Amino acid sequence: MKKILLFIITIIIICSTQLNAQWIGMWELPVALSDSSSDNCNAFLFLSYYSSNDLIVFWDKSNDSLSTELWMDNLMDADTAEVILSDPGIHYTHPMVIDAQYYPYPDSVLYVLYETDQNGNIDIYYIVMLPDGTFTDPEPLALSQHDDIQLSVGRENFYDAVTNDLNIVAWISNGCLYASTLINDNGQFFSEPVMIDSLGCNAPSVSAGSYSSNNILYEKEDSIGSFIYQVDYNGDGEWSAPILFFDSYESMNPTRAGLWGYECWSSYVDTSWRIALYDWGAIDLYDISSPVPFDPAVLGFSIGVAGAFGGDYIAITYPDNGVDEIFMSGTDWGGTDFVNFSNSGTMNRNPKFFGGEHLNQWYWHDYIIWESFRNGHWQLWSSNVPQSVGSISDEKLEDRFISSHPNPFTHETTLEFTLDAKSDVLIEVYDNRGMKVDEIANRNMTRGEHQLRWNGEGLPAGVYIIKMVVKNKVYTSKLIKNQ
Repeated sequence: MKKILLFIITIIIICSTQLNAQWIGMWELPVALSDSSSDNCNAFLFLSYYSSNDLIVFWDKSNDSLSTELWMDNLMDADTAEVILSDPGIHYTHPMVIDAQYYPYPDSVLYVLYETDQNGNIDIYYIVMLPDGTFTDPEPLALSQHDDIQLSVGRENFYDAVTNDLNIVAWISNGCLYASTLINDNGQFFSEPVMIDSLGCNAPSVSAGSYSSNNILYEKEDSIGSFIYQVDYNGDGEWSAPILFFDSYESMNPTRAGLWGYECWSSYVDTSWRIALYDWGAIDLYDISSPVPFDPAVLGFSIGVAGAFGGDYIAITYPDNGVDEIFMSGTDWGGTDFVNFSNSGTMNRNPKFFGGEHLNQWYWHDYIIWESFRNGHWQLWSSNVPQSVGSISDEKLEDRFISSHPNPFTHETTLEFTLDAKSDVLIEVYDNRGMKVDEIANRNMTRGEHQLRWNGEGLPAGVYIIKMVVKNKVYTSKLIKNQ
């Protein structure tokens, strides 16, 4: 039977406090990941499948301008953060991680790549985490007479050990784009760096994952301006010639969404910079504008039980009340309006999205991490959101857990669902900002079919989400209210 992709957000409720900890939309309340007594920057979150889904954040930390250390913290345990690289007078910065593809070579867990000025100019080195949690001595990846900077790796770690996705590393040296790949061939090693494009290259963004081909998106400047280019890797050590990806407007700062295949960048349209999103063949331009280029981060998401629909979160730095806050779109279930997400009243910068822990093969959490200026230092802050993806046969599309009719509705709609056993049921209604507007039911219900009417009179037209909690699981359904 033909299969269609149906996207479902399902949350495993660990305790009742999680139900009340939502920030904006389905996002959790932001929490600090580091201290505020030193500068903590350039976080990279990595999910390791080697040992019970360890979720490890790496970042650089400095107490003064003389040196910078690399730190790590496993968010899934209660142990304190620990330093992994530190030397007086040396800066270790911009850590990024790729999976060591543990099987079938059980001598490595992950690779930490970073930039360092230990040789005077900036070079790229790496260390390897071993199964006992220790690290190997640093090894060089890129050594040149120029600064090797703007390190980028693929962030696709969605069951990487199963899909065997390719690990690509890219960087810029003297305006040229270079790349290397981690090879499995009687051991693991990085291929010899290759110059892929020369002159005017900037801001590489690597894609290597299940839902997108292995390629690098980057910015390239010519006599007219900066535009978005792409190069593809064929898996046999060969790179394609550079391809002009987008030249409708001058564009900068490309980025990727990893698993879902979204590409995003900033384009100069008319008299200001806007955000452009490449969404499965179409280019969307967002209304928000700035006199300077945006440096966006993008994350795909999908929700729905009675109706499937998806979208994207885009995070940017944007001024509000005299400070730079983290603004995010998509918090109103796929809308394009940006809202103040950090809402901290202080300076914020550098938002990035990462994949997080998996509850099983289909349910996981995604994270946003950014830097917030607290107590005179940059502190790491984070929030997370539940995600899910599933597949359901055609003949079962009419047998979903919760449905409603009419939908769209004007004044009143009827919810229908079937319980396989006597259960406690909580049904709530949320608006497109993630605010609860009504509670339809909160009681024990018998096994069998149920119908509940909900009257939405007095509420403005728009999108609403029905959230139904049964047996420690949350099911969601989209409602549309007409005028």
